[in-house]
Amino acid sequence: MEHLVCAICPKGCFLQFDPKTKTVEGNNCRRGEIFLKQEMSNPQRVVTTTLKIEGGNKERVPVKTSKPINKNLVFDCINGIKKIKLKAPIKLGDTIIENILKTGASIVATAEVEKR
Repeated sequence: MEHLVCAICPKGCFLQFDPKTKTVEGNNCRRGEIFLKQEMSNPQRVVTTTLKIEGGNKERVPVKTSKPINKNLVFDCINGIKKIKLKAPIKLGDTIIENILKTGASIVATAEVEKR
């Protein structure tokens, strides 16, 4: 029996997965079952970080992937993001990198940074 705390909503249900019967217990909603099955077969994460930005009213701009990527690619993704050098201005939703690591996910800005 596999155990995992659901990360989909704030309830944090304690989920149990039986690999023999492929059944999920402990979830208080359908999303918990979907989360656990996804986590057991192909875990994915949304990557969030910040990047340095030159000439802006802030020193860093927060960015994230536009959709979850395979969990085993998270550190490679962050290393790729950190190589980027940005200059202000940056608008909310601007695409910083398209198709990072050929995942189909883009790196997008999640805040605005104006020119100094």
